[in-house]
Amino acid sequence: MSRLAVSAFLIVFAAVLTGCSGTFEASVANQSSHPVNVQLTYTKWYGSKQVLLQERLAPGDATRLGPINAPANRARLEATPLGISSPRAALGIKSGETTAHVIGVFLDRGIPGVDWRVIETDPN
Repeated sequence: MSRLAVSAFLIVFAAVLTGCSGTFEASVANQSSHPVNVQLTYTKWYGSKQVLLQERLAPGDATRLGPINAPANRARLEATPLGISSPRAALGIKSGETTAHVIGVFLDRGIPGVDWRVIETDPN
């Protein structure tokens, strides 16, 4: 390949990488009866999960995760209930500010668990 072709490829590749970034911020309240571990994550281009921020919330607690920059335009809020055998709840969010509550739910066969209720989203 010529130098011009390689240079053009590198410029386009750099533009694509910089275009896929965002600033994420989440206001989270735990309205369930279980303590939860809340994480703000994103998936790297090769499939690996990267934890940006995390916090443990007791029932009734609230927190703000971020703002934090990530090389992605989408991220995930994940809530893992502590003290019970229940799967985590995940919520995909876009770049910007999101307000969401962790709520208690009953899964199949009456198993207690948690889920997300989105209150508000505000893109950058």
